[in-house]
Amino acid sequence: MTLTSCTQPTNSRASYNNSNGSNWGNNGNTGTGNGGGWDWGNGSGDSGDDSNNEQTDPGDGYGDGNEEGNADGGQTQNFYTVGSIVIHGNSRTSSGSNVRWSSTSLGTGQAMLYTDSRFNIRVRPRTAPSQGTYDDYGVKCHYNPQQYKKLKIKLCIRAEGQACNLTRTVTFGDIANEEVSKVKEFSGSTLPSTYGPMIIDILDVQWDWSCQYYLNQDYSQSDAVTNGYCPMASVWPNDCVAFDLQFSTDSTKDFPASAPRM
Repeated sequence: MTLTSCTQPTNSRASYNNSNGSNWGNNGNTGTGNGGGWDWGNGSGDSGDDSNNEQTDPGDGYGDGNEEGNADGGQTQNFYTVGSIVIHGNSRTSSGSNVRWSSTSLGTGQAMLYTDSRFNIRVRPRTAPSQGTYDDYGVKCHYNPQQYKKLKIKLCIRAEGQACNLTRTVTFGDIANEEVSKVKEFSGSTLPSTYGPMIIDILDVQWDWSCQYYLNQDYSQSDAVTNGYCPMASVWPNDCVAFDLQFSTDSTKDFPASAPRM
């Protein structure tokens, strides 16, 4: 197979706009909820023939994230994990927003995010969610999962009513699936001043699958056609990725000293 364009691979996953799932309609399938309609499966030829031995590198990782925290102030609660956040490549918290996911979606769970002097955070990419999973905004993952091996996640912390700024924005990458990143520590002037809970906004998520897709077509990462797709690129709009957030606050145990810091 030969690709004739340097643009995003032209397959059914990459071109369909499923920002709210309504275009799938009720096509007589048993799917329900906002995503409704058909389960489309892989789509012919989406993943290539895997004939090239070249692979993207496995990414970085610093343990499975299941260790016990350090009670530096008598805390009994371990650091928090918000698990299995699922988003599409085109997920947005609202129309016109560039935020892919926000902790404001946690509802009463935002109580975990109150803190005065410490907010330390890391991420843990998960393997691709299965077909039929619903993302955090109720949109169905219609396709079989693409087998990405790592994610790059950009986020910020802020107070309600404030915008993200550079000192409170961090990019974790390229982190292998089922491994945690290094810890980013926020304190003092880098911690937003607020009487409410901290807000975490996910600003961007990239994967290595766009690169691997080209490698499976017998291209190499040194070929010009892979520019913009290797080593990492934005998640395709119609596909889903999953990840966890882990964070410590004043009222929880902190990450242990063995967890590397940024």
